[in-house]
Amino acid sequence: MIKRVVAYGCSHAWGSEMSGRFNDTGNREFVFGNLVAKHYGVPFHRVAQPGNSNEGMLHQVIEHCEEGDLSIFSGTQLRRSVYHPMSGNDPIGPQTISQYEAGVICAENNAKLPWWLAIKNINQMKDVFAKQEVKHKLLEHRNDPHVPTMAEYFIGYRWEFLPLFIDYLKFYASWNAIAYSRGSYPVNFISFESRTKLRNMLNLEKVAGSISSHVGKGPHFRNAREDQYYTNERMPHTLNTSKHYLDWLNDPTRICKGDICLLGWVLQQQGLDPDKFPDNRMGHVGKEQQPLIADEIIKRCEELGYE
Repeated sequence: MIKRVVAYGCSHAWGSEMSGRFNDTGNREFVFGNLVAKHYGVPFHRVAQPGNSNEGMLHQVIEHCEEGDLSIFSGTQLRRSVYHPMSGNDPIGPQTISQYEAGVICAENNAKLPWWLAIKNINQMKDVFAKQEVKHKLLEHRNDPHVPTMAEYFIGYRWEFLPLFIDYLKFYASWNAIAYSRGSYPVNFISFESRTKLRNMLNLEKVAGSISSHVGKGPHFRNAREDQYYTNERMPHTLNTSKHYLDWLNDPTRICKGDICLLGWVLQQQGLDPDKFPDNRMGHVGKEQQPLIADEIIKRCEELGYE
């Protein structure tokens, strides 16, 4: 029996830009997790955090998952990771890092950025971070001596598809296993990722992420394009036929809309461009789209026999 609804994920599950560009008004009230909780008449617990990573979600599942939870796992961008910063000699605890925070810090330290991040407007990202209600720990500790080095390392290595996807499969399997072991009811979907990566996840015989020339300082700066492909010979140990992959592909708890993320599919159902966020938002859907997301989650719960 469902006792409460718990939402894990990033800003999409948290409710960023709910009422417009940079406007988080009403984010907890209208976000899909709360709408699902209202449907079942149970409390809503929002663990999701803006900028969170799939690995960060795993840390949170370990801490928060309980018997009777409807655990909504809203997967996020593959590139995001977790680091363990220090404040002096004191550990702060695991924090998520994405290409955006790392890119801002690299730019502030005049490090050369790879092509896939150089096209981002770093000044615009600074403006976004300044307006966010939830602040990123990495930026708060940008003056710690180790942070620029760590950010540069991250930018250099967290880009190639296959290792990132393998990491995602591990986190996915782990948070599902924890949910089942504690008597929780999991539902999964990828809230936000590019069509290229989603297409690659579903068709591993042609997987993006080939390597071309190096740019910048050091071998970790690579100029990689997402529309290039691995050959079958480069596939690691036939991942596309492994139980690890097939369990994810056939998992009944996973809501899949093909090569489009759930949020993009919802926009498409409303006659909007699935590749553009509405009303000039920086990167999120609004409260008008939340009921459709909640309906898809409730529909899957009914199919799974959750009640």
